[in-house]
Amino acid sequence: MSGAGQSPVTCPHCGQPATPGFSPGAAVTQGTIAASLERRPTLRCAAGHRAPDPATDVGVVLSACAEQVPTALGGRLRAERCRRCRAPLRMPVRRTTRTVSVADASPLGVLTLHLDIPATRCPDCGLDQVPARSRDEVAAAARQALVAEPTPD
Repeated sequence: MSGAGQSPVTCPHCGQPATPGFSPGAAVTQGTIAASLERRPTLRCAAGHRAPDPATDVGVVLSACAEQVPTALGGRLRAERCRRCRAPLRMPVRRTTRTVSVADASPLGVLTLHLDIPATRCPDCGLDQVPARSRDEVAAAARQALVAEPTPD
């Protein structure tokens, strides 16, 4: 969807004109995190090639994940603490699912990312949060779900 003053979008595989659209979603695993994207913004050319849509703002998706999926504070030398109230996190880690909806990442519409994450609940304020050791894996799984090469139909 190129507008006035923008150069046409071309297929990165063959250089032919490509049309932005959605392809079926993707499911990926990164460390302890599983991520699935309901539908992925992609480019498609007349030759049938598909590629991730470069107009998708991965940074917006990563910011939304950081805002909507809290991560515990702490590190190697200190016990993990709650992001909200700073209480020590003593409850066991369990698997849970979080859905992150992002409206501004793609010119094509809302993206919905489902994350299967380890989480622990704060005993004081009740906030569910990802252990600090999994913080980078959330971002890596979201990025991988968005930019992995689409599979053929």
